[in-house]
Amino acid sequence: MRRTAGLLAVSALAVAAPSAAAAPPAGEAFICNGEPTTVVHAEGNSATIGDQRYVVASFSFTPTGGATEVKTAGKKTGLSDPLTCTTAVPEGTFGVVLLPVPPGS
Repeated sequence: MRRTAGLLAVSALAVAAPSAAAAPPAGEAFICNGEPTTVVHAEGNSATIGDQRYVVASFSFTPTGGATEVKTAGKKTGLSDPLTCTTAVPEGTFGVVLLPVPPGS
């Protein structure tokens, strides 16, 4: 349990951490709502896909042969159309639920 919680925290930081380099951050390969998608990590608990900005609703981790653990990223109100993204990691599957941010927000 503690190992999985630690992995969730590290994974959350990986998605949320901004790039320290001057170049734009590289995207990560995920499967989002069944489609291969490149997710670019942005500042804080946010990401971009193409020109659309998203905030993180939750992170999840499912260890190989184990139960899924979920960490919510605070309450989000007024946002809909969640995008569920997953990627395989050596220890199992990492997931994130993203909510699109309306333009101008």
